[in-house]
Amino acid sequence: MLKSKHTKQTIWQIYIPLIISVLIVILIAMVFTLPQYSKNISIRTWADISIIWIILPIIICSLIVFGVIVIFCYITAKANSFLYTKLPPTIKKYTDITKQINGLTFNAISPVINMASWLSSITKRKS
Repeated sequence: MLKSKHTKQTIWQIYIPLIISVLIVILIAMVFTLPQYSKNISIRTWADISIIWIILPIIICSLIVFGVIVIFCYITAKANSFLYTKLPPTIKKYTDITKQINGLTFNAISPVINMASWLSSITKRKS
């Protein structure tokens, strides 16, 4: 019972819409290709129409990408002007923290440097 219900659903929800879509595409292709065999429309006209249909989505996508880039540039300019007013106090804090860290590092390393110079002076005196 479940297997046949699943099979019916598969046929009606997958295969029938797929077959109808393929038939519609074939019908559209026939509608566009059959008039080319008549003498009043040339193949060049259909080629021009095809090129237009190929180029149009590319142009639309390019305009969308260009718009996004312009928006990002605008946001970056606004963020830059906002951060320019907020950064000087932050830079001063950063500089103060850097000076403190450099001082601590120097104080931690200076005994080792002094010991190395003291040892080198002792070894030079012995030789």
